[in-house]
Formats: sequence, C-alpha cells, structure tokens
Amino acid sequence: MADTQHSRATLAVATTRFSSLEQAFVYYNKLALSGRWSAISAGPLLKLGDSHEQVGQLRQHLSWSGDYHPEVPAAKGDGYFDEPLHQALLRFQERHGAAKVDGILGPETRNLLNVPPWIRADQILLNINRQEQFGATAGPRYVQVNIPAYRLKLVDDGTVLLDMKTIVGRQSRQTPVFSRVLRSLVVNPSWSVPRSIAMKDILPKWKRDNSYLDKQNLQVLSGWQVPSVVVPNSAIDLAKMYRGAEYYRLWQPPGPGNTLGRVKFEVSGSGSIYLHDTHSRQLFAVGRRGFSSGCIRLEKPLELAEQLLILANAAQPGELDALFETTRTRHIRFDNPVELHVTYWTAWLDESGTLYFGDDLYRRDEAVLTESGAGQVAAG
Repeated sequence: MADTQHSRATLAVATTRFSSLEQAFVYYNKLALSGRWSAISAGPLLKLGDSHEQVGQLRQHLSWSGDYHPEVPAAKGDGYFDEPLHQALLRFQERHGAAKVDGILGPETRNLLNVPPWIRADQILLNINRQEQFGATAGPRYVQVNIPAYRLKLVDDGTVLLDMKTIVGRQSRQTPVFSRVLRSLVVNPSWSVPRSIAMKDILPKWKRDNSYLDKQNLQVLSGWQVPSVVVPNSAIDLAKMYRGAEYYRLWQPPGPGNTLGRVKFEVSGSGSIYLHDTHSRQLFAVGRRGFSSGCIRLEKPLELAEQLLILANAAQPGELDALFETTRTRHIRFDNPVELHVTYWTAWLDESGTLYFGDDLYRRDEAVLTESGAGQVAAG
C-alpha cells in the first residue's frame, strides 16, 4: 500500500493513452501514492443490466484505469451496470489481455482490476528497459513476435504492414526470446518430428493406439538418407526410435494436413524454433494462446510470406499462388533477410498511444519484480 505521507499526491486525469511509457509510469506512480486505490472483494458475476453495490466500485476502478469517462452521471444510479460501464469494461479487458473479453465482472477480471497501481508502475519500468534494449538493436525493417501479446507485426520504416495473432509455447515448453533473421521460407513443408515432441507427445499415444501414426499421416524413417527410407509398420522397433546407430525418426509428408501447414519460415541459428502455418485454426479464437511446443504458429502465414518476398526479393504480388496448387516442397531464400525479434513485453503502447498490459505467461515479470522488490525494478 502507498505510504500515507503521500496520500495527497496530485493525480493527473486518467487516460488509456500516453505519449510514452514514461508518462504512463508517472500516472500509475501518482495513483499509487495518492492512497485512493483499493481492491474489489470477491463477489457475484456482474454484467450489463445488473444492480449491485460492487458496480460502483467497478465504475471507480475503470475511472482510475482511464477506461470509463461518462459524459453524464449513471442514469439509474451508481450501482446500476449500464451500457457506458459495459463498454468501459470491454475496453479494460481487451487492454489487459483477458482470456475472455465479454464485459462481465468475474474472477479473472477481478484479478486484473486488483493488480495494485504500484505493481503496474514497476511493470512499466521493467518494460521501458526491455524496449530500450530493443530500440538499440532493431533496424528499420523487422518482424516482431511479442509473446505476452500473442501477436506478430511486420514493420517497415515505422509503418506496420501486417499485424496478426500468434500461438506461442506453453508454460512447460516456452518460446525463447531472441533476435535473429528470417533467412528463407518453405512452401509445402514436410515435418521432421523433433525427438522431444516425439517422446513426450506422439510415442505415448502410439503405444496406446496402434493406428495413431496412420491417423496423423506420420511415417517412420530410417536415418537421414536421400532418398528417404520408410520403415514398414511390421519392421518398426520402438527401441530404435531416436536412439542408436540405426536411427528411426518420425516424419510427416507435405500437404494440407501437415502440422506445419502450407508454409514455414526458417530462422538463422534458432535450432528447431521457427514460424509456421497451422491447420488448427480454431485456436486463434482463444484469448490466451500458449499452446505450442515452442514454435510460433501464425494466423496469416500466406500474407506474411507474400509481404516478405516483396520486401526481401522484390517479388510481385501473387507469385506464390501457383506453388500452392501442388504439394511439392519448395525452398525460397530471401535475398535480403529480414530481422526477427521475439520479445517479452508485458506493457506497451500501440500506434495510437493506447496502453496495453500483456499476459505474464512465463512468470518472468513476477520473478524479476519479486527479486528486485516493490518499487526497485531490476533490468531484465
């Protein structure tokens, strides 16, 4: 809680838009020092049309966050959940990375509202540091994947050319933060299943269901010979899977049902981490999209492929179209590789200056802020 000696700190007019993160920090720091903030206690689900004593508390919180600016007083009293409050709550949920943006005050939204302003101020400071480091390394043209936002942006000389949803690694298989270059794309990729995914995800299911590989269009190959040597089902020895001199591995041929979809983007020096299409399109409808084994799945991979070819190879729009009429694998190297930056920003401003807070999916903010102590943010 803020020190009582600062309880009369002057608080600026609340807003969701700022000229910089530094300005956002000043606002949240003043809110913390003002002594006005208080948590909302547990309570029922509250939505548009409800009347409850906590509706007034919600109205106050959304005023502090800058999402609620009624031009006239609430028509049916402070305790009535009216349309302006509903719209304000939708804005708050969207800006704070809620799993559901539904305009309902439930447990998750209460938790987001109950993050104290001094924690938000520390979080903003932490992200100022991260973004200063990014600004020192990023060139004028780059692809950025921000893990907590579950989004990708393609930026060229300050202009956002593409903005799309992504799916990133789950907590147990985290997508790493790194800066590399996108060196090429693969149209109609096959999938050589990494050992870790095979051992953790596929082989246990195969042991329970002998038809699992056939259902997933997976084949067992022997080694890395060219052409590939397919091991018939009758000759497969599970003891040789990813082990020993006679190395067996799982492989999935290219095609519409391939796990990597119709296109993947290869990253320099990234090992088995890359960006790719997916046939699990329904997952993009989910708010918090930490589902992968570390790779980054893209909402609009074909649009990204075309834009990168235009930028990197001076290609003409539509040049890729004919390649998707078959399932033949094609590798296309970028003449001018494009920077890729995978970041972990949990507070940022969009192009309009609107402040967003992202999901601390991997608890990295939590670890740094706990180690540094409240109000003493360490670099990270």
